[in-house]
Amino acid sequence: MREPQAETIGTRVVSGSVWVLIGFAANALVNLARTVILARALSVESYGVAAAILVVSRLLGGLGTMGLEAAAIQMKREPDALVLDTVFTVDRLLVKLVQAVAVFAFAPAIASFFGADELVAPLRGLALLPIVMGFENNASVVLARKLEMRRRIRLDLATAFGGAVVIPAALVYPSPWVVVVSLLVGRLTRTIASYVIHPVLPRLRIDRAALAELFPFGRFVFLQNLVLITRDQLDKLLIAALLGTASLGIFELGQRLGAQIIAIVDNLALKVLFPVFARSQDTPELGVHRYLTTLEVLATMVLPTAAVLALGADLIMPLLFRHGWDAAVPAVQLLSLAAAIRVLSGASRPLIRGFGRSGVDLTLDLALFASIALFVATLAPWLGVLGAVYAVFAAYLLQVPLSLVATRACLGVRPAEVLGAVARPALATGVASMAAFAARHPLGGRGPLIELAVLAATFAVVYLGVLVPLEKHADSARLRDVEAALRASIARMRRRR
Repeated sequence: MREPQAETIGTRVVSGSVWVLIGFAANALVNLARTVILARALSVESYGVAAAILVVSRLLGGLGTMGLEAAAIQMKREPDALVLDTVFTVDRLLVKLVQAVAVFAFAPAIASFFGADELVAPLRGLALLPIVMGFENNASVVLARKLEMRRRIRLDLATAFGGAVVIPAALVYPSPWVVVVSLLVGRLTRTIASYVIHPVLPRLRIDRAALAELFPFGRFVFLQNLVLITRDQLDKLLIAALLGTASLGIFELGQRLGAQIIAIVDNLALKVLFPVFARSQDTPELGVHRYLTTLEVLATMVLPTAAVLALGADLIMPLLFRHGWDAAVPAVQLLSLAAAIRVLSGASRPLIRGFGRSGVDLTLDLALFASIALFVATLAPWLGVLGAVYAVFAAYLLQVPLSLVATRACLGVRPAEVLGAVARPALATGVASMAAFAARHPLGGRGPLIELAVLAATFAVVYLGVLVPLEKHADSARLRDVEAALRASIARMRRRR
């Protein structure tokens, strides 16, 4: 009786993944447009101030939860109204209101940390952000439990497009305040959309039994979120403290392109894989199979994307940004590769977390946190922004052996199986990179657009020319499963019509 259920969930995973990638593409385009417009409209120093606002907003988004929402998604039973109302009251309203008061009160201290007194007023305006977030309903919990990714992605699309409407104002009014207004409008749009997509009004109540059921898992998620979001912003916080907001702006701009790769796995992990793995706790072998399948598919997408960004960074930057951002080119090159390493080494995280091993996941985050802090604090004062880039790259590289050990200990997956899943895409990426570099070399001085077009076309032709025969020769059962699930998903969508 399990097989039909597994097939149904597998089909939903593929269908949901398509919608997740659509949502990712929309958010990636909005983030890229915001980066380009702000970098063109603002000076390097002003862009650094805008980057500081974005860092604070990400901290607000990551720390504004006690983990109860994730605990409700992970529950083996369906969460009832008492559970959902408790999640809304505690995880959203109460925590977010405390957050808003703290940001408003400590705005001068935060501005002093970044070394920019002009941050005080925008930060106090940003204090409205958690209040707007606090009134969003439980749509994300309900839709994640049902694997209704198409409807859930509409929330992300609402955030993306709501914020995108405001960003062009920076061309007329070049001020970091545009970032604050954009963030507020995006979250307000999302909150309104949550009641349209899931028209259920939550009640203000806290059920002690529900809280006791949610808290044991939620506390690990809270600690993990604390480490995770601090880890993700730690490099920027250290750069701001050690080098100032101008250096922060260069690092943020350089990281923004490579960070889009990270967004792929974050979306897949949090919106598709985590709830799916949480529903597969009684069949570990099925979860491991899905992990290796996901890893192989991610390697096929992520490795070539990172390689093209690294090879063409010096061509992409002058096409997108005005002069003055040359210092960000090495950051784009190395941080794109670092992003790919992070994606692949972290692909087992949703599986470990979905099976309730959040303590192991937290340990890996703590290790990465410590390595980023140590490497950045050591290299940034010596080498400046480039030192911070080297530090982040080294920290992510160190995660590879730790991830292999954790995956083997928790899931029984041998390192050889993990390496086998990425071997063919890695080989095809290496060959294509050498061919693209060789094809670009004779075109020096022909213009960045022509060089980039030749580089990308050569890379794509060689990559597919190497990968397709390798996959046919290997006759991968995992990719056959993906193909079958894709066909089933397409057939399911056709029946809906």
